[in-house]
Parts: sequence; structure tokens; C-alpha cells
Amino acid sequence: TIFWQVQSNNIMQMVTSTADAPGDISQRARSGMIQQVGRLTLAQFMAGFNNLTQATYDAQASDTFYSDRGVSLQSLEITKFDSVDAETALVLQNIIKETTLRINELQKQESQNAVNAAKLQADIQLEQQRTELIQTQADNERLQKQFQGQSDGQKLVQAALAYISGLNTSVPNVSERVEMYKLQQTLKARQADTSSLAKGKAQIFMTPEDFNLNLGSTSV
Repeated sequence: TIFWQVQSNNIMQMVTSTADAPGDISQRARSGMIQQVGRLTLAQFMAGFNNLTQATYDAQASDTFYSDRGVSLQSLEITKFDSVDAETALVLQNIIKETTLRINELQKQESQNAVNAAKLQADIQLEQQRTELIQTQADNERLQKQFQGQSDGQKLVQAALAYISGLNTSVPNVSERVEMYKLQQTLKARQADTSSLAKGKAQIFMTPEDFNLNLGSTSV
């Protein structure tokens, strides 16, 4: 496709210089294009298609053929080309098929890569959310145990204070009351151990100190 225009105030020059301006311009531009193509091999032609069009335009734009006829060349575009040689035409068809196939494969691979990238990003976000969930659950469990421990500790303190305060009349000495509370807790713990042993097959071994016995020998 050839784009050209009449130079301002040169209409008469175009009319007097040629009877078929469009035909002359088309023939001249096509001739220039053919000359440029004749200098290239098939591989160079396929590799430098756009460069060929630009080189042809640069050569034609400086040609006085157009200015002598009162016109100027604006641009050139190759919209279609055919080979006069059957063998070359077959080669071009194969090149076009291979190029089209390669482009399709690249687009398919790019689409697959985009899908894989999206899936990977989703997996990463999911794992991050799982990590945050596990961390939150661990923090909540730790806080629950902490509050439970504080609550149990307060209950033990209140129970000890109630026990010790309840003996202030019968046992005026505070130290004795504390010792009695310790003894009570020791007995409770031993009762719990005994109950656990009774429910299973475990055996317990006691020392004389545990029974508070005196096994000393008597002299005759």
C-alpha cells in the first residue's frame, strides 16, 4: 500500500508532468521495493521484513521522481506478498506454519505459566493463613492455660486462707496452723496416689519413715 499526497500549489505541475499520477507513483514505488527485495536472501527477507519496508521508503522519499511531478511520498506498507517460484512459495508456507505453531505454543505455555503462578500464589496464601491460624490457636491455648493456672492458684490461696483462718480460735499459733494445712495437703496427695494405685496393677513400696514406725531393737 502506497500513501502519497499532492504538494501544495503543485497541482498544475502534476497535471502537466503525467497523465496517470497514481499509476506512475505505484509503478515507481513497486519497482523500488522489488530492487530492495532482490538484494536479500529469503532468510534475510523473513528476518528483516519491517526493515525492508523502511529502507524502501527512505530510498523513495529522496527520489526526485516524486517532487518533479508535484507529489510527495508519505509511507509504504506491505500488506501481501507472493512468490513466483513454486519451491520458494512452499518454503514460505512452511515457515509461516512453523511460526504460527510456535506462536501458539508460546501463548499456550504463557497461559499455563500464568495458571501455575496463580495456583502457586494461592497455595502460598493458604499456607500463610494456616500458619497464622496455628499460631493464633497456640496463643489462645497458652492464654487459656495461663488464665486457668491463675484461677486454680487463686482457688488454692483462698482455700488455704479459709483453712488457716478457721483455726485461729482453736490453734492460736499461725505457724502451727500452717503446718496443719501442709499436713492436710500431704494426706490428700497420698490418698490420691493410693486411689490411682488401687485402680491399676502397680505396686507401691513403703519405707518405715512413710509409716512413721520405729523398728529399733530392744535389749534383754
